[in-house]
Amino acid sequence: MAKQPPAGIWQETGPWKVYVEVLGGRDIVDNKSPYVKLALGSTEYKTKQVSKSIVPAWYQEFEFDLSNSQQQLHCQLYDHRKFGSDSLLGEIAIPLGMVVDGIEKDEWFDLVRTRSGKIHLKILAEGPNAEKNRQEKGAPTPSIGPAKRGAKHNYQAKKYNDSKQCKFCQSALKGMFAKSFECTVCQTGACNSCYTSPDLKVQYGCKDPKAATPQMSAKMGQSVMNFYMNYTGRDKDGKLVVKNLPQEWKELFKAAGVKPRELKNPDTVIMLLTAMDKHKETEGAGGVAPVAVGGGAPAPPAANDGPEVICRAKVNYDYPAQQEGDLSISVGQTVDVHEKLDNGWWHGTVNGASGFFPGSYCEELPPEPKVVAPPPPPVRDDDPAPPPTPA
Repeated sequence: MAKQPPAGIWQETGPWKVYVEVLGGRDIVDNKSPYVKLALGSTEYKTKQVSKSIVPAWYQEFEFDLSNSQQQLHCQLYDHRKFGSDSLLGEIAIPLGMVVDGIEKDEWFDLVRTRSGKIHLKILAEGPNAEKNRQEKGAPTPSIGPAKRGAKHNYQAKKYNDSKQCKFCQSALKGMFAKSFECTVCQTGACNSCYTSPDLKVQYGCKDPKAATPQMSAKMGQSVMNFYMNYTGRDKDGKLVVKNLPQEWKELFKAAGVKPRELKNPDTVIMLLTAMDKHKETEGAGGVAPVAVGGGAPAPPAANDGPEVICRAKVNYDYPAQQEGDLSISVGQTVDVHEKLDNGWWHGTVNGASGFFPGSYCEELPPEPKVVAPPPPPVRDDDPAPPPTPA
């Protein structure tokens, strides 16, 4: 059987829009004010500088034009210096030909020319085959790109007389020499530094407060309310957390690639409730007990010997659970992995506890050799014959 060539835009005709979000880094040493420089062709962007940290975070998104799929995205990590040239801490060149049109790539990349360090990027190419690929692969809507961010802001210069802050960097917008801007539609405020930034999170995301909100059915509205009443609560800081989640919902989360923390968005709950209703229609009619929607005692799961272990992984970085449904893992532990989601999260078990954790924090171990039972001893000629069976 002929080997299939790797998927990617390398074998397609563009053009494409390439969206890159710089999320963060880890194991970054000898830095004071690290920032990331991205370059594709003649287009270059820089992230903001962050304070000294071995795990810096930027969460900025940028847009590039791409016409040649053989090009590479160059990512360089620098440390800003007050005197002299900025210091190069590490870099990597990423071939964009291996990115699939319309499918988001979420990955930690190892930096070269450095003692240690990784950079976390999301990369999305949007071209002629993007929507078709998402439909064929059943991929979710990308988490980056203008389609996810919403409409573009309509910024106009504005002088503030109150204590309003920039939405993106929290700097004060009031001041004698402050140059500030406000979106005329949603009243989002931005300082001059953020306003001039190419970061898509600053430029997009406008939501008209006067726009009509789509109306949902009374039944769906009650189901959403029941879900939040039964399965959510508030922690000591007032943040929404998921609790007492039934097994049916956990299984649906895995199938949909949704993490519990995403339920803070009611649209996600509506999507899952709709999937539950479809499950009732297709499975309930065939004699399978339907899944409860939005509350009520769930049916007990069928007895089994536990979920299938597809591989085992060694933990290289600590990850403390952030929400119910997460799995806390520590360096050196070995996790039994049950499932790998397309968004980079894995589901596994360690020390009797199960949940989700970032797969990039682990290293998959090679499969263990199967133990073959020894053959039975041979029958010797001098062995006594078995006693006759009584009539």
